[in-house]
Amino acid sequence: MGGALSSIKAASSGDSKDQLDDALNSLEALALTKMDDFYHITEDQTDSLLLPINKITGKFSFMQAKASTDSAALQKQISGLISDLAGGAWADAISAAATDIIQDLLGSSSASVQERSSYMINVNPLGGVERLDAYYFAYAFTSQQLLTNAQNVVAACVVKSSVKTDNLDDNTLRVIVNDAFPSLTAAQRAQIYEQLAIIILPAPPPEAKVAATTALEKLYETTIPTPAVNAGTT
Repeated sequence: MGGALSSIKAASSGDSKDQLDDALNSLEALALTKMDDFYHITEDQTDSLLLPINKITGKFSFMQAKASTDSAALQKQISGLISDLAGGAWADAISAAATDIIQDLLGSSSASVQERSSYMINVNPLGGVERLDAYYFAYAFTSQQLLTNAQNVVAACVVKSSVKTDNLDDNTLRVIVNDAFPSLTAAQRAQIYEQLAIIILPAPPPEAKVAATTALEKLYETTIPTPAVNAGTT
């Protein structure tokens, strides 16, 4: 099971209580700093190679200490929170990616901080291009004195944003559509691209944008069962 760091500290006992409290306090401060840095890097868009964001539309941070080696419940909880923030049909794909990352971090973290970040792009039924940035932090205790009360500390920060499409070029849009819908045929991806090009790329008249949005919504209803995401991790 797992819980807030304050709960783990309150429940701990024995000669190692002070040592555990100190360790948890240090990890909490480090994780909070790391998550805050991640949020501001996302907000300030310091990485010019990523698709730029327009507005941040959602954010959550999560931190928990685990008192057992069973990570299944923790993975489910964090991936569920991410899924709720993401919303829509791409939530399952994002949740699965989060579960894999958390499992990997917990498996490799041993007396050292392990970090991972991910970057995902989605196209919603209205033609909006969304971006989800996530940061994961894990630390596994190895001291036998501390393991009786806490196995590890896990934290996550997730930021959902709208992508700034003003300068999005034709080739990048084609790549986004192709990567976001891998389960569809080339012809179906081409249909989606055609509608998005009218909605997003410069110059089409307003009535064409309205017609394309309507056509795209119908495509989602009749053709696209579960939109996927393209994701990168570092």
